[in-house]
Amino acid sequence: MPTRDGWGGEAVEASAAVARERGADLAAVALAWVRAWPGVVAPVVNARTRERRGALLTSVDVTLSSDETDRLAAVGG
Repeated sequence: MPTRDGWGGEAVEASAAVARERGADLAAVALAWVRAWPGVVAPVVNARTRERRGALLTSVDVTLSSDETDRLAAVGG
């Protein structure tokens, strides 16, 4: 999945794979990844549409496993 500026493609692909495996929205997985970082209390998000807002709100139900966190860390952080 190419990104607009070509940066982060591997991280996006890995996140999308986790989202597909879980049947979750990519945005929910991305926010779960941010919340998994030490010291992050609450990520700041914004949604332009009601549909996107719903996807962001579902992220509170997503907690990544240590395997998923390790997979994402290997490519994005």
